[in-house]
Amino acid sequence: MLAQDLMTRSPVCVTTRTRLKDAIETMFAIDVRHIPVLEDERLVGMLSERDLRPLWDLALDSAVTDGRVYDRRVTDLMSSNPLTVDSEADADEVIELLLEHRIGAVPVVDADGMLVGIVSYVDVLKAAIGRL
Repeated sequence: MLAQDLMTRSPVCVTTRTRLKDAIETMFAIDVRHIPVLEDERLVGMLSERDLRPLWDLALDSAVTDGRVYDRRVTDLMSSNPLTVDSEADADEVIELLLEHRIGAVPVVDADGMLVGIVSYVDVLKAAIGRL
């Protein structure tokens, strides 16, 4: 099995200009924990729930009441230069990346570095149904 067999094709993305508030709303709306960040249609980062943890601490701080923190751009918290695989990567390679780097998703890019999909741990588990 290959990454292209597992991946979610054409995933919803945000751009480097997207405000955190909008990215969080998008993530909740489509029920994902990871969202690719694009600049000029090229993958430049990933924003995950883990990256957003500092916001939760700020939100719980009674001194932060005006919400300006959510007006920051996703580039302030995203993970830059994400690990990627190509669509022909073996599923085992994808799983090893997820486990070794303790990440929940890996973007799939073409030879030009353009995002074509994303493989999350959920995609891997769906593929495993009935095979274990």
